[in-house]
This record gives sequence, C-alpha cells and structure tokens, in this order.
Amino acid sequence: SNNNNNNNNDTDENNNNSNNSSSPGRSFSLKRFMKGALFGGKRDKDEVDAEVKREIEQVKHEIVWESTETDTGGEIVVTQHNGNNDLNKSSSSNIVTFQEDPQTRKEVIKLLNKARRAQYVHFRYEYAVKCYLKALDLLKQAEYPEDHPVALRTFVALNHAHTVLDSYKNSAHIVKMGMKYEDAGEWVRALKMYTIAYRIRSEVLGRGHPSLVVLLNLLGNIQIQRGELEEAMQIYELALKDEDEHDPSSSPTTSVDDNDSVEGAKASNTPNRALLARSVTYRDMGIIYEKWGDHEQALSMYHKSLDFLAEYKQINFRVHSSSATFEVDFPSLNPPPVSSVTVGEQQVLETASSIGMESAMDFPSRTTATANATGGDDGMEVLVGRSSEQDDLYRGKRKKESKSKSVTIFQASSDYDVFFPPELDEEMRRQRQAQDKKSKESRRQQSHQQNGDYADVDAALTLHQIAQLHRSQGEYNLALSAFTVSLRGMKYCVGRNHPNVAAILGNMGNLQKEMGDMDASFATYQQVLGIESYRLGLSHPDVAVTLHNIATIDAARGNHEHALALYRQVIALQRNLFGVNHVAVAVTCACMGDVYERVGDLHESIGCFEEAVRIKTIAMG
Repeated sequence: SNNNNNNNNDTDENNNNSNNSSSPGRSFSLKRFMKGALFGGKRDKDEVDAEVKREIEQVKHEIVWESTETDTGGEIVVTQHNGNNDLNKSSSSNIVTFQEDPQTRKEVIKLLNKARRAQYVHFRYEYAVKCYLKALDLLKQAEYPEDHPVALRTFVALNHAHTVLDSYKNSAHIVKMGMKYEDAGEWVRALKMYTIAYRIRSEVLGRGHPSLVVLLNLLGNIQIQRGELEEAMQIYELALKDEDEHDPSSSPTTSVDDNDSVEGAKASNTPNRALLARSVTYRDMGIIYEKWGDHEQALSMYHKSLDFLAEYKQINFRVHSSSATFEVDFPSLNPPPVSSVTVGEQQVLETASSIGMESAMDFPSRTTATANATGGDDGMEVLVGRSSEQDDLYRGKRKKESKSKSVTIFQASSDYDVFFPPELDEEMRRQRQAQDKKSKESRRQQSHQQNGDYADVDAALTLHQIAQLHRSQGEYNLALSAFTVSLRGMKYCVGRNHPNVAAILGNMGNLQKEMGDMDASFATYQQVLGIESYRLGLSHPDVAVTLHNIATIDAARGNHEHALALYRQVIALQRNLFGVNHVAVAVTCACMGDVYERVGDLHESIGCFEEAVRIKTIAMG
C-alpha cells in the first residue's frame, strides 16, 4: 500500500510543505533528525530543535497538552519582594527579626526532603508537587518572609517540579501517539514521536530517567522492522551507554539539612536500574546479531537478557561461557511479582508505567508479539516477535564472519528451568481443575487471568528466541529444552489458549518434524489448531499456516489422501484471504504436487507444479 511505501522512506512527505519554512529547499531527513535528537550533534541542534517544535505544534490539537495555563494545582511564580505580598505583609527591614518556629521548620524540611526523593529518586512528580505545595502552605501559615532562604528554595523547587511534571505528561501523550502510529504501520511518524519524547525527557527529566531506555527500545524495535539494523544497533548501544553513564543511583537527592543547605551528595546505592528494559535491549540486540549470521554473539546477547531478567526477578542466573558452567539458585516456586520489587520506600515498575502509560497486564503487541506466518518449500513457519517477511528479507544480509564451531553453554536439559520450573505444570493443572468446578461464566472470566508479569513474558519470549537459534544450528535437544520451558512460561503468563502459546507450539511442532518425530509433531499441531480455532476463528491466516503444516506432517506419515484434502482446504482459505495469485498459494500447490508425485498421479502432480510456477512468476517476476 501507499502507506507502507511511505513508511519505508527516510523522507516524510508530510513534512515537505509550509511547515518547513524555516529550512526552505531542504526536505525532512528522518536519519538526520534522529541522529541530532538522540546523539546530540551540535551542528544540527538548531535544526533539530526547530523540527521538534514544529512536530509538537502539529500534535497539540490531538492531545491534552499540559502547560503553565493548565490547572495542575497552583503553580507558584517567584517575584521580587515588594512588602505587600500575602505571604508576608511585613517590610524587608522586619525580616531580620523574624523568629522561626522549630516545629514548623522541622515539618517543612521533612516535606522538602520527601519531595526531592520523590522527584529525583522515585520519579513521582505529582507527589513531589503535592509535597512542595504543602510545604509552602506551612510557610504561609507561619508567616515566613517570601525572600527567606527556605521559602525561596521551595518556590524554585516547586516551579521546577511543575515544569518536569508537565514535560512528563506531555511526553507520555506523545508516546501514546507514537504507539498509535506504530500499530497503524506508520513507522516514520512513530519514530518521530518516540524521538521527540526521548528528546523532551532527556533534557528535562535527565539522562538517568528509566523511561529513556524504554523509549530507545521502542525506537530500536521499529528500526529492526524497517530493516535498518545498523541504526537499530546504534540505538541499543546508546541505551546501554545511557544506563551505564547515567544510572539513577547517581542522581542528586538534594536533601535539606538543619542548616538549610542543599547537599550535593549522591543518592543511596539503590537497585533502581531499568533491569527489565535492559533485558529487552539485549534480546533485541541478539535478534540483530542473529540476522547478521553471528549466532554465537546472538546467543550471548540472549543470555545477557536472561541474566537481567533473573536479577529483576531476584533469581541467581549466571552463565560463564569460558568454563561452560551454570549456577542456579532458585529459592521459591513463584518469583516475587512486580508489585513486590521495591526501591527504597517506593515500589517500582519498569515497563509501561515508566513512560506514563498504564501498567495493566494486557501485554501489547510490541511486548508479547503476535504470531505471524511465512512460507517455505515444505512447510510454513510461525514467528513470535516480528513480522513474517523480515526473516526472509534480511537473512543473509550483512552476514558477519562467525566461528565454524558454535560454543554450547548449556549442557543439561534442565538449565533453563530456573525461570519456569516443572512444578508450574502441576500448579496450572490444579488451577484448571479448580476452574472446571466453577460456573461457565466464572471459567470464562478466569481464562483471561495471568499469573506472571512483564518479566516472565519477556523471559518466555527470550527463551523462544534461544530455541529458534539452537534449532537453526541443528542443536535440536537444546532447542527442544528451550521450547519446552518457553511454552511452560507462556502458558503460565497468558493462559494455555493464548495465540503466543499456539505460536510456540507451532515452532515446537516444526522442530519435532525436523527431528523425524512425526507423531509428536502431529500431536503438537493438533493443539495449535485447537487454540487458533478457539481464539482466532477458522478463517484466520494463522489457521491456514497450521492446516498447511498438519497436511505436510500427515503426508510424511503416509496419510496422503488426508494430506491432499487438507491442502485443498488450505488453498481455498489462502485464495480467500490473500488472493488467487499470492505466493502462499504457490507454496501449497507445490506441496500438493509433491504428494501427487509420491502416490504416482503424475498428471495431477504436473498440474500443481505448473500452477505454482505460474503464480510465482506473477508474484515474484
């Protein structure tokens, strides 16, 4: 479509109009804009600032824009003391004789310290504003002069907190718009929105804010989908650099002592690092290395991703590739949920909430990834985490030299069980039994309940990537082990009838077929068909993929008539979904021709192969 063609270009045609009056004759360059906004090129700073302002003006009519005119709780502006202000009606000559109430002073300083911890350590800006306002109210009641050091410091801190809060809310609105564009496939616009949000937050909230890693992950993920792997890798490396150089533990607490001084000391050494977001960074870097053909480096990235997930979940997960050893210390069946992971006195969630979004467990597509399908010569693959065309498009592109002998780090089939131990199977079985005893309506409501959290879903997705990597290298036992744990984890997190569970099962079925275990593969794909029929309906593209694979497996088992009947059903479904000349129809026709050849019906076989060639000639040239 025209939208997709525009999205894959670096020049956004929507910006080649009067909005670019500040730079006549020069079209908007997405790469130049992102480079200046993310990496801070001084030469393009003015141009980037102008572009950010233009984009903000364009989106203001679509969002609720917070500003000094917005009623957010009484912003205070510091003015010169004129002796007539309500806060203190005394003249400046009376300030020296002002006597503080020690109890009021103590309460004010306590509120200021709370506000600063909330703002700089826990990033709770609304709570910080409330504390500053309460402190000002106490100062007003105690008739503090407005140019008293504590009053002045409180005024300034409140104004700054208001500015930060407005920027936080505005950037959250921009991120929502970016997600809307991303869901619609408008990748250039989504990239611009995420870049603007990153620019706002890095300048106003500071480079140590945990949401910046999340925003960079969103940017990198879109660049992977667009095939801009080099740009994506640079973005992910920036995310890791920002995290290392601007750890929140280095943010100033700016606490106030009894002498009204602002301490320049660092915050206490808190584990408030974006561990979950960083695990996503490493996983996506692994995907890039895998596309480049560097499987050893890809596996290393996937294991680093699991390591950060383990730290987030308080699991001891360490891999030492040099000695090929594995340390496991799994203290309990159920790792602490997100709500129990605390930083200091405040609970921290490092996912959607850190960019101002809701933290409900309704896993968006960019986090859990829905299943997609791509054709092959003898079967079709179900993918989790990226679109169906990307593996074919970039496999083999910019392949790096890798060692001829892969390094196997995990030696035992139970190595990955640390994340989702086998005991979870029994727990899920008990849950199903309990549901079966309840009414139909109660079962329907409980079928959507989720046991895990974002970290668990990310662990399941990363394990799936590891399984696919081992499978591509012919390490089938390691692949099956990773698939098994990934499947267990995904069932535990999103329920046994979720499309992601079907996607993992489908790839397990493909692995079993490659291992020669056709009966196991057939049984696995029957589960896939049951889930997809229940959740997606019989006319969904994923159902066509599953039916195709079942037919291929049945043909390998010798059930040729049944396989041919399924292939006919698949072709009818594909023609209805994609059109009569779609390449997927050609793949299925070729498979039918192969089965006819096996049973000795050469006339039908030639007809199927000719139809496949005709369609591929039209579709691919």
